[in-house]
Amino acid sequence: MSGHYLKDLAKEDKELFGELASSLEKDLTPESAGEILRKCLGFGLKESRCFIPSIACGQTWIPLTALIPIYDTIIAPVSPTYSLMKASPKGIVTKKIRKASEFEKVHGLTLSNMVKLAEKSRVIPYFTAPYDNYDENTIKSLIEPGIARISYGSMMLLRNAGRIIVIGERISPQNWGESLKLANADVTKLDFQSANPKSCVTCLAMCYALGSRKHFLESKFSQFHACFLSYALSNHVLDSLLQVKCPIASEVLSSIGNLPEEIPIEYILKGLRVEYSEGLAIEEYAEVFDGKTSKALRRIIWNLYKDPLSKKYSERLSAKIHDLNQQVEELAESKAAKIFETISDMAIYGGEKFIESQTQRYIKIPKKGLIRLGEWLASKGVDVTTKVHGKDWSVAQLHRARCKLKKCRPSG
Repeated sequence: MSGHYLKDLAKEDKELFGELASSLEKDLTPESAGEILRKCLGFGLKESRCFIPSIACGQTWIPLTALIPIYDTIIAPVSPTYSLMKASPKGIVTKKIRKASEFEKVHGLTLSNMVKLAEKSRVIPYFTAPYDNYDENTIKSLIEPGIARISYGSMMLLRNAGRIIVIGERISPQNWGESLKLANADVTKLDFQSANPKSCVTCLAMCYALGSRKHFLESKFSQFHACFLSYALSNHVLDSLLQVKCPIASEVLSSIGNLPEEIPIEYILKGLRVEYSEGLAIEEYAEVFDGKTSKALRRIIWNLYKDPLSKKYSERLSAKIHDLNQQVEELAESKAAKIFETISDMAIYGGEKFIESQTQRYIKIPKKGLIRLGEWLASKGVDVTTKVHGKDWSVAQLHRARCKLKKCRPSG
């Protein structure tokens, strides 16, 4: 692979965008969003997914390791550059990411770990710039054949599709026409750090149409605010949960009356003792949280936040987590939980012949499949026990995740 190859990819991406853009704009309706998603990407996405918008504002996203247990798929940005504070007239210098340490600092995950998650489709990387803006050695492993990814052009299609859907649902043609006219007149007056400010007109017009013009004229909002809204609107097509922890996002969402609750996911996972830790193989950690376990954790977080005081006070949230941990401990002492651990140990540590004798007379099961079968049989028993004791099914799944993590974590 070479820089020439990346230029070819960028050119191809631009051509694909041109081929799809006109047909998408003509055919797009809110009902066709799912079909448009597959047309833009060329592949489908798992049901449970979150989307991390790309914003140049410091605290841009929640750590990927805190999202792995909650979602089947994380749509995550890959940036070509990083910023440095320098004693220069501009103060901030932007440099291309060329080292593994630079990649990890920007994305919160090592490149090798992101590749492992991408190979399993737990993370779908999307490129925030054309391919030829990147260092070829940095993204080489992320653009191997067969790894799902979203190109710069494909993301632009999704952002445009989201805008068109919102215009159809919430904005009248008259309002849109007036907003577009004002944005065209204002964009050159605003301090937008873009080589071509006119390219920002559409996103700026969307902000205007949703009632944010005053914020831009008073210099409270910048180009980054307009970019964020464009990404946020693409969620209409991605049909995913927006995951963002950023002042710019809060300002934009609150200005249009749709500020999401900020859930301290890292805090909750640590309290539930299922957080990621150094030394644990990222692919093993991801495998612990299959679809059912991820669904259970989302349910747990939802239940924790039913109490309005837990949303406001960390002490109350901690108390709720403690109460949940007590339920897990009670379940752990049950006979079904002991059976779960025993069967799992038998399958993993060489006692699989007992289960094999009961199954392989009918069907040949590989070792990995045997382990999963053993865990499934045992977890069924735990599920039944939770019902008998009047506990939520998600408690059983939390116990299951802890048991599996215990076996994955390095000793000492």
